[in-house]
Amino acid sequence: MGYVATARSTTKQAIADHWSPLVSELDMGCDWEDAVTDCWRCGVEPSRGLERCHIVPAQEPFNGPDDPSNYVLLCSRCHREAPNVSDPSVMWQWIKDTHRYYDNGSYSPTWWFETQRDLWDKLSEGCQQAGVTGADEDTLTAIFAQHTGTHAGDSLNTPTLRFGMTKVIEHIAAA
Repeated sequence: MGYVATARSTTKQAIADHWSPLVSELDMGCDWEDAVTDCWRCGVEPSRGLERCHIVPAQEPFNGPDDPSNYVLLCSRCHREAPNVSDPSVMWQWIKDTHRYYDNGSYSPTWWFETQRDLWDKLSEGCQQAGVTGADEDTLTAIFAQHTGTHAGDSLNTPTLRFGMTKVIEHIAAA
Protein backbone atom coordinates (compact mmCIF):
# COMPACT_ATOMS: atom_id res chain seq x y z
CA MET A 1 0.00 0.00 0.00
CA GLY A 2 1.32 3.45 -0.91
CA TYR A 3 1.48 6.50 1.28
CA VAL A 4 -1.89 7.86 2.36
CA ALA A 5 -1.96 11.44 3.61
CA THR A 6 -3.57 11.79 7.01
CA ALA A 7 -4.40 14.67 9.29
CA ARG A 8 -1.38 15.59 11.35
CA SER A 9 -1.63 16.51 14.99
CA THR A 10 1.96 17.77 15.21
CA THR A 11 2.12 21.54 14.84
CA LYS A 12 4.92 23.43 13.13
CA GLN A 13 5.60 25.29 16.36
CA ALA A 14 5.95 21.98 18.25
CA ILE A 15 8.44 20.77 15.62
CA ALA A 16 10.54 23.96 15.92
CA ASP A 17 10.36 23.84 19.71
CA HIS A 18 11.55 20.23 19.73
CA TRP A 19 14.59 20.79 17.49
CA SER A 20 15.74 24.29 18.52
CA PRO A 21 17.74 23.16 21.57
CA LEU A 22 19.20 20.21 19.65
CA VAL A 23 20.40 21.66 16.32
CA SER A 24 22.71 24.62 15.69
CA GLU A 25 21.51 27.41 13.40
CA LEU A 26 24.89 27.06 11.69
CA ASP A 27 23.75 23.68 10.37
CA MET A 28 20.58 24.91 8.68
CA GLY A 29 19.28 27.54 6.28
CA CYS A 30 17.39 29.74 8.74
CA ASP A 31 17.57 31.14 12.26
CA TRP A 32 15.45 29.50 14.95
CA GLU A 33 13.47 32.72 15.37
CA ASP A 34 12.23 32.21 11.77
CA ALA A 35 11.88 28.42 11.96
CA VAL A 36 8.08 28.32 11.61
CA THR A 37 8.13 30.55 8.51
CA ASP A 38 11.44 29.88 6.69
CA CYS A 39 12.65 26.64 5.10
CA TRP A 40 15.17 24.86 7.28
CA ARG A 41 17.30 24.00 4.26
CA CYS A 42 17.22 26.90 1.77
CA GLY A 43 16.06 29.70 4.11
CA VAL A 44 13.22 30.89 1.86
CA GLU A 45 9.87 31.98 3.30
CA PRO A 46 7.55 30.20 0.85
CA SER A 47 4.34 31.96 -0.19
CA ARG A 48 2.35 28.78 0.47
CA GLY A 49 3.96 28.15 3.85
CA LEU A 50 6.24 25.39 5.07
CA GLU A 51 5.52 21.70 4.77
CA ARG A 52 6.03 19.11 7.48
CA CYS A 53 8.59 16.69 6.06
CA HIS A 54 9.00 13.30 7.70
CA ILE A 55 12.54 12.46 8.69
CA VAL A 56 11.67 8.76 8.57
CA PRO A 57 8.89 8.31 5.98
CA ALA A 58 5.36 7.62 7.22
CA GLN A 59 4.63 4.90 4.66
CA GLU A 60 5.34 1.21 5.14
CA PRO A 61 7.78 -0.33 5.84
CA PHE A 62 9.15 2.73 7.69
CA ASN A 63 6.05 3.88 9.61
CA GLY A 64 7.68 7.09 10.82
CA PRO A 65 5.72 8.56 13.73
CA ASP A 66 3.62 11.73 13.77
CA ASP A 67 5.61 13.51 16.46
CA PRO A 68 7.96 16.52 16.46
CA SER A 69 11.10 14.38 16.53
CA ASN A 70 10.23 12.93 13.11
CA TYR A 71 9.68 16.20 11.20
CA VAL A 72 11.62 19.08 9.72
CA LEU A 73 9.98 22.12 8.11
CA LEU A 74 10.77 22.61 4.42
CA CYS A 75 9.48 24.53 1.42
CA SER A 76 7.83 22.36 -1.23
CA ARG A 77 10.94 22.28 -3.44
CA CYS A 78 13.26 21.17 -0.65
CA HIS A 79 10.62 18.68 0.55
CA ARG A 80 10.65 17.03 -2.90
CA GLU A 81 14.47 16.90 -2.81
CA ALA A 82 14.68 15.56 0.77
CA PRO A 83 15.98 12.05 1.47
CA ASN A 84 13.40 9.30 2.01
CA VAL A 85 15.33 6.76 4.02
CA SER A 86 15.16 4.64 7.16
CA ASP A 87 18.10 6.32 8.93
CA PRO A 88 17.02 9.56 10.66
CA SER A 89 20.57 10.97 10.71
CA VAL A 90 20.56 11.23 6.90
CA MET A 91 18.01 14.10 6.89
CA TRP A 92 20.05 16.29 9.23
CA GLN A 93 23.29 15.48 7.41
CA TRP A 94 21.61 16.42 4.10
CA ILE A 95 20.37 19.75 5.51
CA LYS A 96 23.78 20.48 7.04
CA ASP A 97 25.68 19.54 3.87
CA THR A 98 23.43 21.38 1.41
CA HIS A 99 21.92 24.45 3.08
CA ARG A 100 24.91 26.62 2.29
CA TYR A 101 24.45 26.09 -1.47
CA TYR A 102 21.43 28.37 -1.48
CA ASP A 103 21.62 32.13 -1.67
CA ASN A 104 18.29 33.74 -0.83
CA GLY A 105 16.50 30.73 -2.27
CA SER A 106 18.54 30.46 -5.48
CA TYR A 107 20.15 27.07 -5.83
CA SER A 108 23.83 26.95 -6.71
CA PRO A 109 24.47 24.01 -9.07
CA THR A 110 28.11 23.76 -8.04
CA TRP A 111 27.15 21.43 -5.20
CA TRP A 112 25.59 18.55 -7.05
CA PHE A 113 27.93 17.11 -9.68
CA GLU A 114 26.22 13.84 -10.48
CA THR A 115 22.79 13.10 -11.83
CA GLN A 116 20.56 10.26 -10.72
CA ARG A 117 21.44 8.39 -13.92
CA ASP A 118 25.14 8.62 -13.06
CA LEU A 119 24.43 7.10 -9.65
CA TRP A 120 22.54 4.15 -11.14
CA ASP A 121 25.33 3.62 -13.68
CA LYS A 122 27.90 3.53 -10.86
CA LEU A 123 25.82 1.05 -8.88
CA SER A 124 25.44 -1.16 -11.95
CA GLU A 125 29.17 -0.97 -12.64
CA GLY A 126 29.95 -1.81 -8.99
CA CYS A 127 27.66 -4.84 -9.12
CA GLN A 128 29.34 -6.05 -12.31
CA GLN A 129 32.80 -5.63 -10.78
CA ALA A 130 31.68 -7.56 -7.70
CA GLY A 131 30.27 -10.34 -9.87
CA VAL A 132 26.70 -9.68 -8.72
CA THR A 133 24.22 -11.05 -11.26
CA GLY A 134 20.82 -12.74 -11.53
CA ALA A 135 19.23 -13.55 -8.18
CA ASP A 136 21.81 -11.41 -6.40
CA GLU A 137 20.40 -8.36 -8.19
CA ASP A 138 16.98 -9.19 -6.74
CA THR A 139 18.50 -9.34 -3.26
CA LEU A 140 20.26 -6.00 -3.74
CA THR A 141 17.09 -4.42 -5.08
CA ALA A 142 15.24 -5.65 -1.97
CA ILE A 143 17.97 -4.20 0.29
CA PHE A 144 17.73 -0.87 -1.54
CA ALA A 145 13.92 -0.83 -1.22
CA GLN A 146 14.09 -1.77 2.46
CA HIS A 147 15.93 1.45 3.29
CA THR A 148 14.50 3.98 0.80
CA GLY A 149 11.20 5.43 -0.36
CA THR A 150 9.71 8.34 -2.28
CA HIS A 151 7.45 11.29 -1.52
CA ALA A 152 3.94 10.42 -2.69
CA GLY A 153 5.00 8.91 -6.01
CA ASP A 154 7.85 11.29 -6.89
CA SER A 155 10.93 9.75 -8.45
CA LEU A 156 13.88 8.84 -6.25
CA ASN A 157 16.02 11.85 -5.49
CA THR A 158 19.79 11.92 -5.31
CA PRO A 159 20.24 11.85 -1.50
CA THR A 160 17.91 8.86 -1.33
CA LEU A 161 19.79 7.10 -4.12
CA ARG A 162 23.10 7.72 -2.36
CA PHE A 163 21.81 6.29 0.91
CA GLY A 164 20.32 3.24 -0.83
CA MET A 165 23.56 2.65 -2.71
CA THR A 166 25.49 2.87 0.55
CA LYS A 167 23.29 0.13 2.04
CA VAL A 168 23.75 -2.06 -1.06
CA ILE A 169 27.53 -1.54 -1.02
CA GLU A 170 27.64 -2.41 2.69
CA HIS A 171 25.81 -5.63 1.86
CA ILE A 172 28.22 -6.48 -0.97
CA ALA A 173 31.23 -5.74 1.25
CA ALA A 174 29.88 -7.94 4.05
CA ALA A 175 29.22 -10.88 1.71
